[in-house]
Amino acid sequence: DVIARLDADQAQTLESAQAKAAQEMTTAYQEVRDAQVKLDNFDVPSDFDGMTPSEAVSAMLVKLDKARADFEPYKDLSDRSLELTAAEKKNGVERGTAKNYKKVLDDAWARYRKAIQWMELEATLQNARCYSKQKTSTWRNRSRPAMRKDRWNCVSATRCLRTRWAPRPGA
Repeated sequence: DVIARLDADQAQTLESAQAKAAQEMTTAYQEVRDAQVKLDNFDVPSDFDGMTPSEAVSAMLVKLDKARADFEPYKDLSDRSLELTAAEKKNGVERGTAKNYKKVLDDAWARYRKAIQWMELEATLQNARCYSKQKTSTWRNRSRPAMRKDRWNCVSATRCLRTRWAPRPGA
């Protein structure tokens, strides 16, 4: 009778499992460091002061939707007529309602993208931290002296086999 079957392809020694867990933990810590550096190097616009990344995305989406609605009557104008002239670029003053709304729309898109970028950096860091915690837990479980646990499992399995499948005395 076969009680258990082990797949030899998945079998590992304790040492190889510990080494693999340590390598995974090291990689996870590196991912946290990399994500933290990217977030630290990100310049959060002053528009977003006092906001979380998701609040910034929501606020910028509202502004973007308003800019879209304001620009809607002018959307069919040619790009050429909406381009700023050299003088307008130089002094920063646009002439014409359509050009003003186009600039507001472009700025709203830029701020919205910036908010999404901030949210992605935050999410990446949070995911890296969760992955790191998971790998640290795996490493700790594999690096503890497992003898007591393995011995307990063997004793439990032996008891189970004796009580369920061994012939009972007098049976």
